[in-house]
Amino acid sequence: AEYMGLSLRCASALRPRMASEQERGQVQGSESDGTSEDDKETKETNENEPLEEPEEQELQLYCSKSVEQPEVLQNGGESEVIQQCCKHCIIQKKQHEQVTPRRFLKGQFCLKLDGEGTFECTETGLIFEVTRSVTIEYSVLSWTKYAAYVKEPWIVVGPIFDIKCTSSALTSIQFPHTLCLNDHLSEKAFKVFHFKKNGPEFEGSIDHSTTHVKWHVSSLSPVGPVIERYDPVYYHGVVILYKVINSHPSLKFRVYIATNNNSFIKDISKTVRRSLNKFIKIEKPPCHKLLQNGKKYRLTSDPEADITPEEIQFGDDSTLAEKPFFEVYLEQPMELMLSLVDLESEEVVWKAKLRECKHILSRIQCMNLEIIFY
Repeated sequence: AEYMGLSLRCASALRPRMASEQERGQVQGSESDGTSEDDKETKETNENEPLEEPEEQELQLYCSKSVEQPEVLQNGGESEVIQQCCKHCIIQKKQHEQVTPRRFLKGQFCLKLDGEGTFECTETGLIFEVTRSVTIEYSVLSWTKYAAYVKEPWIVVGPIFDIKCTSSALTSIQFPHTLCLNDHLSEKAFKVFHFKKNGPEFEGSIDHSTTHVKWHVSSLSPVGPVIERYDPVYYHGVVILYKVINSHPSLKFRVYIATNNNSFIKDISKTVRRSLNKFIKIEKPPCHKLLQNGKKYRLTSDPEADITPEEIQFGDDSTLAEKPFFEVYLEQPMELMLSLVDLESEEVVWKAKLRECKHILSRIQCMNLEIIFY
């Protein structure tokens, strides 16, 4: 499978079902006069391909193991939310009803809520407060389209969403954010970037917690959380690995360090899919130590591999079209330990062991596989 230059994915055993217009609801259009690439893809497929997207899990050629937290569940596929715990944040036990949306082609979600209440989406972390039964459609957008509007002193602190709703029954939305507020929870003033027909507005939030920013719904169009820059800024981070698939015996990886931001992660996935090389995504542990804005980090390996660049200065690069990454090259395949190191303190903030799965070929023969050409 590796030498064919393909990415193999395990398709769900369930058949995709047709979603009627009545099920999805008639929704009001976005107020944005611009249409993102994500919007175009959704609109082009909604009429002709109203199929639910089957759940997928990417088949891994290399197993990864968290050295510090081996018990952490590592979800495969294109998971929208990477769960992690932070010893600095006091995270309250989930008090809202957890709801799982239907997922359609091109990453659009649909929730049909039957009555008044506060509901948390298990796929995106969004929390909706509604006064009666309502249908909500939403999708994760890219911040890159709005880079010209998010300038100093503003910084992105979470994903941006395009949200549509049937009525005014949707009264508030809580957006997940990626910051670690530590002991400064009450000191921070979050805003919500709201892109309207006449341009962007930075609207005030009505509350925030260690995980979310609450916003009163004024109207619906692309919206996402931002904050005025302060120092130091600490993020909950993730490490995302992709292995190059080709006929060479050598190993080559891309290693991204990113904020735990759905928009950022989606941009990385899209960039990799459009690359001339072919990649397979590798299961990974999240960072269990905070990443600081402006700090430099180095990736090391044991045994020693060729790694370029030598260091990366970390920041939320959500608005950048090209996300920085480390390229790791090893001439011969072997077990590999990767570590992300704070250049200033030499503290290891992330570590993972990659070992070749010898049983992978036998697994392929007994699986129902969908072959995806990138």
